[in-house]
Amino acid sequence: REYKGIRLGWCRLSLIPSEFKDGKLVKLLAVVKKINEENQTTMLLLTHDIAIVAQYADYIGVMYGGRLMEYGTVLDVFKNPLSPYTKGLICSTPSLLRKSDDIKPIPGTPINIVNLPKGCGFAERCENCVEKCKECVPEISEISNNHFVYCFNHEKGGK
Repeated sequence: REYKGIRLGWCRLSLIPSEFKDGKLVKLLAVVKKINEENQTTMLLLTHDIAIVAQYADYIGVMYGGRLMEYGTVLDVFKNPLSPYTKGLICSTPSLLRKSDDIKPIPGTPINIVNLPKGCGFAERCENCVEKCKECVPEISEISNNHFVYCFNHEKGGK
């Protein structure tokens, strides 16, 4: 089957162009999700649109500067974001569940991925940053079954 030049296979989907706006992407993803459910296959979404992830994914991996920051079920990560970047991403995204005044952009400038910092890539933008964050890349911490975070200060949760 083809949809606007995108071949849908039993197990894979080619890249979806970013021009899919105004509901076309939602329709396409609904078709892909149906195919995946019928054939018990996996869909991998690489997107900046966390609303799409919330609707179509079971698990989410939040990345910053090419590094995984947090991973877990969509429900766990959205309900209890542990990485300060994940929390910032959620708080900076418009939602029908909160006022537009509550949208808070992530402060600072994104990192240069060509010249990654020595420690945590989010350290310069993180309000919980300590010296260790600038010197070392955090190791994985399993918080609960299938919920992982790469952050020295995940207990603060970016609050």
